[in-house]
Amino acid sequence: MSLLEFWVNSIIPCASFLYLLSRGKRYFWCLYVRFFKKKPVEKKSLIPEVLGLRLGGVIELDALKMKIIEPDLTISGAAKTQLIQAVGVVQLDNSTRLIRYYTDDEAMVQILMNGESDADVQQCMLSYYYSTTPIDTDMRWNDGYQKVL
Repeated sequence: MSLLEFWVNSIIPCASFLYLLSRGKRYFWCLYVRFFKKKPVEKKSLIPEVLGLRLGGVIELDALKMKIIEPDLTISGAAKTQLIQAVGVVQLDNSTRLIRYYTDDEAMVQILMNGESDADVQQCMLSYYYSTTPIDTDMRWNDGYQKVL
């Protein structure tokens, strides 16, 4: 056996096999990492988003409809664009909940749901407060308390 024959028959196949083996280990490691590493868990937001309403979102009221029905309402001059500034959730039972979106125009959108998806919405209502009084000092607190009594 000549040196050339030995090289072609012994060394080259062995080197090729070792190269493929080393590549195979890397390939196997990549597959292992891809399939067996922990997948990130999607965190469910505690702030609900229903019917496209969300904290920081905007509600656009139809100007024409508001102009038509405004004489029948107890409010006047409602803003056509309302920014959602706060969200409140009341869990009524295991599946029923009441979600309130409070706007910057002292309005509230109340949604009654019997489930988790948008299809489970039972009622959607826009309401305005007739009168609001901030209680930011002791004097205002005492005045409000005396009016109630």
